Amino acid sequence: MFKRFDSKFLKPAHCLAGACAALMLLGAGVAKAQPSANYYALNCAEGARCYLATGVQAQDVAYGAGDGWSVRPGLTGTFICGDSKIFGGDPKPKTSKACYASWNPSKQNSLQWLENDTGTVAANTVVWYGVDGRYVPFKKSGQFKCGSGMGDPWNGRAKFCFVANLW
Repeated sequence: MFKRFDSKFLKPAHCLAGACAALMLLGAGVAKAQPSANYYALNCAEGARCYLATGVQAQDVAYGAGDGWSVRPGLTGTFICGDSKIFGGDPKPKTSKACYASWNPSKQNSLQWLENDTGTVAANTVVWYGVDGRYVPFKKSGQFKCGSGMGDPWNGRAKFCFVANLW
């Protein structure tokens, strides 16, 4: 799930099933998510290829600057900082941004697929589809195509699917 932060010390503008955590920005480009004590450290600059630690569970990644942030939970491997398919758009237009990776493993979700990717889940698993606070749940079993027959919760925006493990 994406979380869009509208101020340094406010709750995210969009939450899923009450699993909200405020992102409080600290000095020198470090962020702290509360209440889960999930700390973030600079990973890479906007437009650069980011490398998350190998052999580590999925990590949450915050993308933005100042008072405009999007957080994408559960990323692994490499990604481009600011990719709209991953972060759902520009959280702070006309501002230089960066990506920050959590130090702790993601607790938010464990399985993710970009729109049009094929995923596989256990029988009767709830899969969420959407972007930036606009999500629709679907029960899926076995193999499915993310987005196919799932409606369009936000027309014109790149979306993704995930299975939530809310803490």
